[in-house]
Amino acid sequence: RTKTKADVSSAYTNAKTTRGKRFLRCPATCQQFDEDGTPLVLELGPPLFGEPEAGYEWQATLEADLKEFGWTKVENVECLWHMKTAKSDALLGTIVDDLLVTESEGYDITDATIAFLRKKYSGVKAEHEPSSFAGYKIETSADLSVCTLSMPDLIEEKMKEHLPELIPAKARAEFKAKHGGGKLEKMADSLKMEDRPLNGKMTKHGKFTQVLTGCLQYFKRVSAGELNVLTHRVSCVQACAPPEAVTVGKAAMIMAYESRFRGITYSANDPFTSGGETPEVSFATGFPRDAGIHVVGDCTWGDRNVYGMLFMMNHGAIATDTKKMGPVDSSAEGEGITTSKCAELTVFIREVARGMGILDDKPTVIRSDNASSVRVANDPKAAGRLRHAMRRFAVVQEHVKQGVIKVEFIRDANNAADFLTKWVPAAKLKASIAY
Repeated sequence: RTKTKADVSSAYTNAKTTRGKRFLRCPATCQQFDEDGTPLVLELGPPLFGEPEAGYEWQATLEADLKEFGWTKVENVECLWHMKTAKSDALLGTIVDDLLVTESEGYDITDATIAFLRKKYSGVKAEHEPSSFAGYKIETSADLSVCTLSMPDLIEEKMKEHLPELIPAKARAEFKAKHGGGKLEKMADSLKMEDRPLNGKMTKHGKFTQVLTGCLQYFKRVSAGELNVLTHRVSCVQACAPPEAVTVGKAAMIMAYESRFRGITYSANDPFTSGGETPEVSFATGFPRDAGIHVVGDCTWGDRNVYGMLFMMNHGAIATDTKKMGPVDSSAEGEGITTSKCAELTVFIREVARGMGILDDKPTVIRSDNASSVRVANDPKAAGRLRHAMRRFAVVQEHVKQGVIKVEFIRDANNAADFLTKWVPAAKLKASIAY
C-alpha cells in the first residue's frame, strides 16, 4: 500500500466554533474605547489554542469535512476512516492535526482528499512515502515486506534537551558502572513517594522526574518492552518522587538512547523460521508464534502486584504495558486479572484490525503461564478452590464462549511477557526483546 502523511498547521484556528459569539476584554495595557468613552471588547473568531473546547471543536470540524468528502468512520474506532472507489481503497488515521493515509493503488483518493482539505484549511502540508510520522521513523524494505518503526531523532532531541551530560559514551559508561546491574534494580524497587512539602510546591527533583517519565512513556512504544519495568517503577512515585527516582529515570533514558536505532520490526515472514535465528533468541523457535494477532500475559503478586501485557502482530510488538493491580489472594487470581485485562484490550485491537480489513475469523490466542488460570478461563466448572476469583474470569469465559479469544498455556521459560513485570536473567531479557 502507498502511504502519505499530512499536517494541518495551526489546526485550531482552522476550526469552527460551536459556542456562538465570544468576547474578550482588552488588557489594561492596551484598553480601547469608542467615541463615547465606552470600553471596547474583542470579538473572538475561531477557537484559540489553550481553550478547553478548542480540541473538541477542531475534531468536530475535521470529522464533518471528512464526511463531506466521502470518508466513512470505522465503527468503534474513533480515529480511523475508510473510503473505497472502483479503482482503489484507502484508510485514514488521525492524531489531532496529523493525518496518515494508506491506499491500495496509487494516490488518487489521497491527492483528492489533500486538495479538498487545502480548500478548507490554511497550512495543509503533505508528503508521499514519508520517512517519519508523529515522532516515529519509518523504514521499509524494497519489496515492502519488512517495516521498522523507531524514534532515534526524538530520543536524541530529548537527551540533548534534558541530559546532555550523558550523551558522551564515557559519561554513560561511568554512570552505568556506578548505578547499573543489581544496584539499579534494588534502587528502582525501593522507590517510595516522599511526603508532600508543607508549601505544597513540587521539588526540583520531583519536577525533573516527571519530565523524564513523560519522555520514557513515549519512548517505550518502540522499546519492545525493554523500558517497561523501569518506567513503571518511576511512574508509581512521580507525584512526590524521591531524588533516587531521577537516577532510575536517567538509567532508563540511557537505555533508550543506546537502543534508539533498533526500534520494532514487522515482517510478512517469521525471521525465526526462515534462517534468522540467533543464540540470543533460541527459545523463540519453541515458542508458538502466529503471524496474526496474539497475546502473552504475566503477573507478579505478593510484595508487588503488577501485570504485564504483550500484544504481537506480524512478528513485532504492537503494544506492551505494565500496570499495578489491587490485592490478590493467589497467583491464579493475579493471572486471571492479567488474562482479563489482555482480553479487554484484545477486543479493541480486533476492532481496529476489522476496520482495516485484516482481521481473520479465528479467535485471538492469549497465552498464560498459570495452568489453573487457563483451565478456569476455558471451563467454568474447573474453578474448584478458585471460587473467590471467579468474577475475574467471567468476562474472559464469555469471550472464549463467543469465539473472540482462545486461552492457552505457555511454560514460564517461554513466556516472552515475563520481563514486563519483574527482573529476569540477561539471556531471557535479550531473547524476549528480540522476540
